[in-house]
Amino acid sequence: MQIMKKIFSVIAALLLLVLIYLSFNLIQMGDAAKVYKSDYATLHSVEFGMFNSDVWTDKITQIIDKKIENFDLNTSNRNEIKGYIETIIDTLVSEAERVVRERNKGKRGFLDSILGSTKQMTTDSIIDFKDLRKRVPEFTDAVISEAEKPTNQKRAKKVIREKL
Repeated sequence: MQIMKKIFSVIAALLLLVLIYLSFNLIQMGDAAKVYKSDYATLHSVEFGMFNSDVWTDKITQIIDKKIENFDLNTSNRNEIKGYIETIIDTLVSEAERVVRERNKGKRGFLDSILGSTKQMTTDSIIDFKDLRKRVPEFTDAVISEAEKPTNQKRAKKVIREKL
């Protein structure tokens, strides 16, 4: 019986030591978890973290500003930009023709119809929209030549920066 009590006492003491060791270990892990949670909350807070719109605005503005500063209209990007400008000018000519035809169109009645047809014939004799469309590449080259001038590029960059 004495031996059994001693064995139980030794086992109880060993279990107590293991329990104490594990308790200290658990406390240390809890403290580390608190630090991690605090750091996580700080990093993701609205004031400092990734959800702060001011931080994102500053970063994006810096990136866009660098892109604007490094942009230079030159031969490497001229053809791409020329395509865009040609499309815009062609659309403007088409839209102008549509608006003129719509305004010259007679509303209702015989007299309005004759007046509208007369206006359209006069417009057609003054403005040749087909010729304007043929000259779109010429207009495009003129626009690009103006845009390539350093003073105009500086002005464009300034305007774009102001809009940021």
